[in-house]
Amino acid sequence: MNEFIIDFSGGAPRDAHFGPYTVKTDQPPAGGGEGSAPAPFSLFLASIGTCAGHLCAGVLPPARLADRWHPLVQRMETDPLSHMVAKISLDIQLPSDFPEKYRTR
Repeated sequence: MNEFIIDFSGGAPRDAHFGPYTVKTDQPPAGGGEGSAPAPFSLFLASIGTCAGHLCAGVLPPARLADRWHPLVQRMETDPLSHMVAKISLDIQLPSDFPEKYRTR
């Protein structure tokens, strides 16, 4: 996959086409959109968490995390002046019996 085609058909909704997939995006009504799909920046943030989730599932199979998946929580802190995302933290919600040797705090 070396190419994404982005539709510019008027209005805020935009579709990204790549391979056999189409990703729909829009802006919230306050941002001039219809709110018919996630905003592009929200999808960007979601991609960080989902990539981390895939990595966790691949790195931690000795503990069988993938078979007993618990959520990965992603939190964003915004700068009070710019209102931009200043920090992203990921917290893997491990089960209580998760082996200590695989934990880091």
